Amino acid sequence: MAGDIGPMSGKSNVLFWLERRGLPMNDEVVDRIYKCAKSSDHTLTEAEIMECVQGL
Repeated sequence: MAGDIGPMSGKSNVLFWLERRGLPMNDEVVDRIYKCAKSSDHTLTEAEIMECVQGL
């Protein structure tokens, strides 16, 4: 699915994912999701991404 976020994703993928869902796109949220994706060995689930968003 377009917009997946995983270890090979860039920040543009994170921004696209957030935008499609109408979620906040400030630097802190983007950086947190990006770091989580880079440290992962798989494409993040929606639940994993939302944990990053809600953890702020």
